[in-house]
Amino acid sequence: MACLGAAPSADAQPGLPLPLVLQDDAELLNRPPERVREDLETARDAGVGVVRLTASWSRIAPDPRSAERPGGGFRPDDPATYAPGAFDHLDLAVREAHRAGLRVLIDLAFWAPRWAVQAGSTDRERPRLRPDPAAFAAFATAVARRYDGTRTGADGAGLPRVGLYATWNEPNHPAFLSPQWEPTASGFTPESADVYRAMHRAAAPAIRDVSPGATVLLGNLTSIGGRDGEAGVPPLRFLRRLACVDDDLRPVDDRGCKDFRPVEADGLAFHPYTRYVTPGTPAEGRDRVQLADQDELQSLLRRLRDAGRIVLGDDPAVPAPVWLTEYGYEAREDDPYQPFSRADQARFVGWSTYLAWRSPGVVSAAQFLLRDIEPAESGLPVGDRRRYRDWQSGVLDRTGAAKPAAAALALPFWPRLVGSGATRRLWIFAQVRRDFGPRTIAVERWDAGAEAWRPVVLDDCGAPRPGCGGPGRGDALTGPVRTDPQGVAVRSGRVVDAGPLRLLARQGDGSWLAGPPIDLTTGPATG
Repeated sequence: MACLGAAPSADAQPGLPLPLVLQDDAELLNRPPERVREDLETARDAGVGVVRLTASWSRIAPDPRSAERPGGGFRPDDPATYAPGAFDHLDLAVREAHRAGLRVLIDLAFWAPRWAVQAGSTDRERPRLRPDPAAFAAFATAVARRYDGTRTGADGAGLPRVGLYATWNEPNHPAFLSPQWEPTASGFTPESADVYRAMHRAAAPAIRDVSPGATVLLGNLTSIGGRDGEAGVPPLRFLRRLACVDDDLRPVDDRGCKDFRPVEADGLAFHPYTRYVTPGTPAEGRDRVQLADQDELQSLLRRLRDAGRIVLGDDPAVPAPVWLTEYGYEAREDDPYQPFSRADQARFVGWSTYLAWRSPGVVSAAQFLLRDIEPAESGLPVGDRRRYRDWQSGVLDRTGAAKPAAAALALPFWPRLVGSGATRRLWIFAQVRRDFGPRTIAVERWDAGAEAWRPVVLDDCGAPRPGCGGPGRGDALTGPVRTDPQGVAVRSGRVVDAGPLRLLARQGDGSWLAGPPIDLTTGPATG
């Protein structure tokens, strides 16, 4: 059973539980009931705690390609007036997630029906040009009403309550919202932030009105972005414009900010992708934020909160709640154009979990895709790079077979060699996600000569400092060790010979659950 418990609080600090958020709309919103149920049970057993599902406005709303809003008794804020079957795919996923004991996060997201975007939009397939805030709020109301815990589905059975929502997906990416930039006399303004501010401001109170106590997240921002006027808006630039301040955080009151009021949400959802570099690599380029840059993101959020430009969470004295809701790596065994292997993908699970765990304010970790999308579904021939345009970042391959990363999700593990000379030490971060509470773990090293796994001696201290576990300290642990109540252990140990390590966790029946072999990383203890 995955660790669920209460929602993460804004004062999350290293050592507190970080639920794992999984998104896989291709599987969970588009497969038969039996497969959806199997997928969610697999996700639960891998340690997932929250399932993120897209309530696609253009899929659920009637006549999405028409420029005229539907009539005939349709009320966009009343789910009972939508077409029969419009919510069936979402109902199935919500019910099966609830059955599996998983919490649900619903994104009210892409794309808009054509009748709800600015007149003159030429994008018929994916309308996203300045969606109407009032229409978006009505759709948000309809979804929140359907999942307020009092409704029934088409079969007459009750629908579970959903209490966690996010408004839109990657509003700073041109694939999901436009325009991204507006030319001005002095350069370019991040127009997407103005458009999104109005959408969120309309939708967030609408959700809370019909679902009291619901958590509403801002953003789902992507970590990347281009130069002014090109591609998407980098996330820090987007947040400054969202708060109507300039680069020096001075208030602005131009066209998009004339009627500014502080932006309010219960947290910021964020996608700290590092697809072509390791998890610990800082972002290149101004105003970008990757997983290793969470301090920079938190610093800006703190300054915007202190200035009264943004309200995140219910306690401004603690770090702003940042939900990581998408993250993952593709492996070259599944997409030959990727730089990393499946073994790297498994190692990066532990590394990225550690970076999230150590970052004040971060209240979740994330995995994008349970199962790879079949490249053949692209319709493109073998040898065409575009054949892999859909993601292959799942922990199951396209046939459903587990990759090493599947076991790594349940047992995130990151071993490192740190220091030099006499102070050189083994340092490990380990977590058991599959159950809540203190767990017994052990670490083993592969002995290639003997073709066997050997126990690794760990010390009862976590910091890789000189003297940790040295002679006379009496803190060497020759057997299994216990995690903290959140399933996490940080330990130090003596330098081990070359060879991969693996983490084991004792299960209730006394057997040991083993994670995949993980190669040692060499580097600073803080990276």
